[in-house]
Amino acid sequence: MKPVILQQDESYFQASALLPVWRFRRRLMAGLMLLSDMLSVLLGLGAALLLWTQVRSDISYSFYQSILLPVIAIFFGVYAMLGLYPGIGVGPVEELRRLSTGTTLAALALMGLSFYFRNITVWSRAVLGLTWVFILFSAPLSRKVFRRLGLRFGLWGVPVAVFGETDAALSIYQSLRRNPLTGLWPVLCVRADSLTGIFPKPSAAAPAWGLDTLCRGIDI
Repeated sequence: MKPVILQQDESYFQASALLPVWRFRRRLMAGLMLLSDMLSVLLGLGAALLLWTQVRSDISYSFYQSILLPVIAIFFGVYAMLGLYPGIGVGPVEELRRLSTGTTLAALALMGLSFYFRNITVWSRAVLGLTWVFILFSAPLSRKVFRRLGLRFGLWGVPVAVFGETDAALSIYQSLRRNPLTGLWPVLCVRADSLTGIFPKPSAAAPAWGLDTLCRGIDI
């Protein structure tokens, strides 16, 4: 059966969509999430210090300032290993699970390092525990806010094409359109039984109707 275009997002295929920003779309999205997580770590640690200084007045702010960059780097590294940058196509429940796991692993890593370097008396376990709790709550909220800001300024979402039978393809296309925070921006919906006619082998002749050319600029 000859492929048929069922839906098409004209805003994507306009000349404005060919701007260089599209080449770095994933990096921009990853940058938004990095900025969001950095803000969560800073706010979490700051709130923990502010709260715990009400209990203990001997907290050394200079020590925490000196380790701020390594702490942020540890959280970034753990989150990256869990596939949270840029986190495209990850559902809210799965992202919450990964964030909770990553935050806990990072906190345990910091605790282990404090024992290894024998500065447990300087690095308060109460501050670490409070930081862990605050980041658990702030990271998901911060990411949602930054995603909405990205949508507002046209920086969130990679273009995708949906292929399949009419009903199934349209259902997926419309579902993705209703949930733009997933990071998948459906710009094309095509009814097709097989992709071989759309994307032929290099030795085969390109299809005359040009859908392969239309899909060339779509990342997924």
